[in-house]
Amino acid sequence: MKALAAILAVVAMTTAAQDTSDWEVIVDPDEDLTAAFVAYEGGRGVLARCKDESFHLLVTGLAPEEGVTRQMRVRFQDDDWGQQSWFVGEEAQTAFSYMPAFYARRLREGGTLDIIVSEAGPNGENLRYVFEIPASASAVNQTLEACGKPVDDPRDVFLEDLPENGLPVNLEWARQPSGSYPMGPTYTRGVAVVSCLTQPDGRLRECVVETEWPADGGFGQAALRATRSGRLRNVDRSVTEVPTVIISWTTNFRME
Repeated sequence: MKALAAILAVVAMTTAAQDTSDWEVIVDPDEDLTAAFVAYEGGRGVLARCKDESFHLLVTGLAPEEGVTRQMRVRFQDDDWGQQSWFVGEEAQTAFSYMPAFYARRLREGGTLDIIVSEAGPNGENLRYVFEIPASASAVNQTLEACGKPVDDPRDVFLEDLPENGLPVNLEWARQPSGSYPMGPTYTRGVAVVSCLTQPDGRLRECVVETEWPADGGFGQAALRATRSGRLRNVDRSVTEVPTVIISWTTNFRME
């Protein structure tokens, strides 16, 4: 994580006078890192990175948070406000998106990213962070391509409309995916987010790991294996065939 620490140090040293008209790109082959970031006053910043073949989008300089996840209200451009879960990284002031490639493709267009963290102020007040994001397709695309993520993905249209639970309103789980704790590096807990296409019989196909944390914990592959046991059904039980749509599923792993 030395490369990330170095980038965060650059963000922390940013002054209000610094030019934020474009993203800055860092490529470090020794760290297997490609990153693009834009920094703001007060140590705040937005960073898209490919590290060890794992893609992340994170926001820095937020109020510290304990635990694995944090809840934030997020809006980009003219979107409606949405309540979202984000990972908390090793740095308590950072937040990692559950859908990093999707949001990176949106942010490269440029615009206003609005974030409200509830009751995070010293007196329990809400804190609001406003990031004016410069348009920069080339910088962000470089990070996506480094991780083998599509520069343009038709699934984005469907991901954008999904509610927080990842299921369209007309679908529910008949059987939630069930998997086992991954082997490998020992982490007491982790998270993985997977998106899949549905089949008429409710099974899942063409599943993709959107993100996982920690990145080297094997949680993404464990979540992919678990999708084989998942089944969806229509909320209206009189309709037996499940429509072909995109769903997302978040797995929280916790070692007993």
